[in-house]
Amino acid sequence: MKNAVIIISQHDIPAAEEIAKTLEEFEVYVFDPLLVDKIKGSTLPEAKLFIWENCLEFPALEKWCHSFAHKMETELDQTVREIIPEVSIRSWQHLNFYYLLAAVRWYTGLWDEVLGMIPRTKVHVFMCDNPAHYYWPSFIPSLMLLQKLKQHGLEFSAYTYGSRPANTDIVPNLCGTSDSEEILVHLPTCIYDDRYIDDELQASGKKVINLQAKYWDVKINASKTIGLVTVSNLDSALLESFRKKIDLFSARILEKIKSLLSPFIATQAYNDRQSQFFTDIYESQLITYYLLEGYFKDSKPSKVIISDHDAGFHGPIYSFAKKHNIPAILIPHSKISHYVEFDYSNLISLSHPIQGNRVSYGDGRRVLNFKLAYPENIVSSSTFPLPLRKIGLVLNSLTTDGIFYTRYAPYLAGIKAINRWCLENDILLTIRCKPGQLIKTILTEETGIDLSVLHDSLNVTMGEFARNCDLCLMYDTPTSAALEFLRNSIPILNPIPEDISWIEGTVTNSSVVPRASVGSILSMLDSFVSDSINLFVFRNSQSCNYLNSFRYAYPLRHFL
Repeated sequence: MKNAVIIISQHDIPAAEEIAKTLEEFEVYVFDPLLVDKIKGSTLPEAKLFIWENCLEFPALEKWCHSFAHKMETELDQTVREIIPEVSIRSWQHLNFYYLLAAVRWYTGLWDEVLGMIPRTKVHVFMCDNPAHYYWPSFIPSLMLLQKLKQHGLEFSAYTYGSRPANTDIVPNLCGTSDSEEILVHLPTCIYDDRYIDDELQASGKKVINLQAKYWDVKINASKTIGLVTVSNLDSALLESFRKKIDLFSARILEKIKSLLSPFIATQAYNDRQSQFFTDIYESQLITYYLLEGYFKDSKPSKVIISDHDAGFHGPIYSFAKKHNIPAILIPHSKISHYVEFDYSNLISLSHPIQGNRVSYGDGRRVLNFKLAYPENIVSSSTFPLPLRKIGLVLNSLTTDGIFYTRYAPYLAGIKAINRWCLENDILLTIRCKPGQLIKTILTEETGIDLSVLHDSLNVTMGEFARNCDLCLMYDTPTSAALEFLRNSIPILNPIPEDISWIEGTVTNSSVVPRASVGSILSMLDSFVSDSINLFVFRNSQSCNYLNSFRYAYPLRHFL
């Protein structure tokens, strides 16, 4: 019997290489274009790439996942409200539920399609042995496949690998009490702007207390930094009065999570593991809330500053701020905010002037937003531009965890059209892929683009790549890399092969960076080639629009 070796994630590859040594005849299947190059760099034979042609469209998938996650969180909040009437846990784990739901729905649909296409062979499946947590590798995609194989009575073997510590019992070490009014800061993932934020905090002259992040911590020169501690090593007296309530909370919420996940995770052992994992995080979050209440019982912070990328403690901090009506400031972890999971009226969001669509709460209501004057040196010129000779094509991620942002066929068709246009107009095309997410084999085989074009662009910084282009095509999902072109007055356009989601559109303002179909953008390029005055006018107009976007921008210290 032939064997089908299924590779879902690049993390499956080492385990698959070992199992493959024991198989005489087998074929390797992948479902994510990003894995094609990864397989080529392994000892496995060339993989067959299966594309789900009629896949779920990402805008609809994203909308459903957020909506359903909020529904689940509302039920969880109601389940424990009588136990903890003083605080709402709604949205405390929104990203965890969102990514779990996205994986469940995508892979359930994918495997239905795959099982009708792959020959009836023995299937070998590799399971990253971790519960779903953010977008990190987990057992969910493989588990969905195993459930389908079992349902259809197909033969399979499953192998586990890659378990990691849960780290669900870590909380801020909030011992003692605050003795002065301070700004409470928690800014995980703000790694690109940490120096600017730190400088602004220092310039405010305010005392700063910084909570260390559980993941993606950034260093802030605070008056006081609160480190992390495991619950078992925490001063037991801090929680003694809450222990009974915490235990009741955990027992109640565990049973509810199991019930909510049962339609998706039918295998009881894995439902138990996933539910317990989420419950343990909820327990640590509730403990964090009580620790905040105790630490700031005598003197509340004057403001709370938090990032828009949840790393575990955001929920309790928001709930603490909401209870005491403490003003909260949301700072994006990469200049642009997509949405706010938490519902709090005394909240403002700050974002780069290039912010596209409005920042919204989960129910669509607008968040009060202000433009933040990130420090930039903007280069402008009224010199007449030289004719187009070199165009840069910037590719953002095509997939995350195997989930497509854009359908594969339209995505490739757009790139082919752009490459064909450049060849017809004797213009050099250079391509910049997102580091670590190359699809070089597919690009070279499907479009005929020379491999050196991809390699050369990765050996320079994004700023150097930008300055080496006459014009940029930011393809499909916008990226903050657009700023490198805008601040250097290099014309940039956003061709999209399919409609993008509302959240994807927040990354750049389409009135500054025009967004249109590939065909429409190529028509604009036709006009630039036929008459250089059109390119001159567009570049000047775009530069003016970008400069004007800073008109009502303020430094962070203005809000402190």
